[in-house]
Amino acid sequence: MRALLVWELGASYGHITQLLDVAKVLASRNWEIFFALKNPSAIDAFTIGFKYSALQAPYKKIESTPSTSPPLLFSDDLRPCGYSNPDELLELLRAWQKIFDDIKPDILIAQSAPTALLASTEASFKRFSIGRGYDTPALSTPMPALRHWKPTPRKHRQKTELIIMESINAALKMLQRRPLENFCDLYAIDRRFLCTFAELDHYPNEIRPRHLTTYYGIFKTPLIGEEVYWNNNKPRKILAYLRAITPSFNSSIKALFKLAQTHDVVLVCPSLSDTACTRFNSLGLRTFNNVITLDKLLPSCDLAISNGNAGFSISAALKATPQLLIPSHIEQSMFARVVCGNGMGRMIIGAISTEDITSQIQGILGEPAYGQACRSFSDQYAGHDSEQLPYRIVDEIESEFVAQT
Repeated sequence: MRALLVWELGASYGHITQLLDVAKVLASRNWEIFFALKNPSAIDAFTIGFKYSALQAPYKKIESTPSTSPPLLFSDDLRPCGYSNPDELLELLRAWQKIFDDIKPDILIAQSAPTALLASTEASFKRFSIGRGYDTPALSTPMPALRHWKPTPRKHRQKTELIIMESINAALKMLQRRPLENFCDLYAIDRRFLCTFAELDHYPNEIRPRHLTTYYGIFKTPLIGEEVYWNNNKPRKILAYLRAITPSFNSSIKALFKLAQTHDVVLVCPSLSDTACTRFNSLGLRTFNNVITLDKLLPSCDLAISNGNAGFSISAALKATPQLLIPSHIEQSMFARVVCGNGMGRMIIGAISTEDITSQIQGILGEPAYGQACRSFSDQYAGHDSEQLPYRIVDEIESEFVAQT
C-alpha cells in the first residue's frame, strides 16, 4: 500500500512535522511512504535516524509585492498561487497529475495543498487532509468571510467567489474534467483532520459550530534541533519567534534589543541571514536561525512573541505562556484575535513603532490576568496526548481505506 503525503503552501516547519508524524506511523504499519513537498530539503532536519525521499511539489512562487486588495475569502488567498490564471493553474494540475501517475498512491494526505486536492477530484485513491484551522477552512456556499468580525453581504461573497471559480473550471475543462459547482467542493474529500483545539479555531462558533466539529488537538512539538536554555541570572524570560520579511520586524528587533539589556531574550528567526544572526548575538540578543527545541524554554517562559504562527502559539498556550502577537497577514490576524479573545495575550496591527511593541510587552508582563487565562487553558488540556494523535489519525485513515476497498 502506498501513501503520498503532500505540502504545497506556507513557509513554516510545522507543515512538514505534521506529515512526518503521520508518515512514521504509516511506515510502522508497512505502508510505502512518498512525499511531495514545497521545500523537499527541509525534511532532512527532522528525519534523523530514518530516511525519506521527497519530490518537489508543484507550486507557484508568490511575488513579494504586497497585494493592494486583502483577501475577502479563503479562495482569494489562492489567487496569487496560480488560481487567477487558468493556464497557470492547468500547468500545476498537470504536474500534480504526473506525480499521481508515477507514484500510483492508495491514499493522499494533504497538508495545506489545495491544488493537489483539486488535481485529484476524480482520482480513485482515498483523500485526506491535516490542518490547524486556517488551512482546513470552514465550508459554506459561498465561503465565509475571513474578516468575520466585519459585515460582508452574501452577494459580495458570491461575486468574489465566482471570479476564482471561473478560473478553476476553465482549467478543469482543459483537462476534460467535470467542473466544480462551488469552491467548497474542492474540500469534498474522505476526511479532514482539524488538528487544533476548539478555543483556538481560526473560525468562530457561528461559522464552524463546535458541537458539529471534531477537534483532534495538536501534534507533539518536535524534539529535534539545538537545545537552548535560559539564563537564570535575569529576571524575565522572553521567547520571540519572528520572520525577518514582515513589515514589523525592524521595530520588533529594536524593542528586543532594548529588552535584552535587562531580561533574557531568545529570538528564533529561520529567515535571518547568518551575518545578521552573528551581529544580533554580538549586541546581546541571543539569536538563532536554525531549528531549536522548545521543550527547555516554554515551560518557564514569561512571554512569547510571534507573528501569530499557529503551531508555535498553540504550543506556548499549552505551556501557560502569555503572548504578544504581531500578525503580518490575514491567517495570523484571525489566529491572533482568537488568542486575545481568550484573554491569553495582546495583538498589534497596523503601523507599529518600537515604542508600541515595548509598551505592549510591559503591559502583558505587568498584568497577572493574562497568565491566569493561560493557566486555565493549559489545565483544561493537560490530558491531551499529542504523541497518540498520529496513531488516532492513522487508525481512522485505515478504517476509511479498508471500508472502501
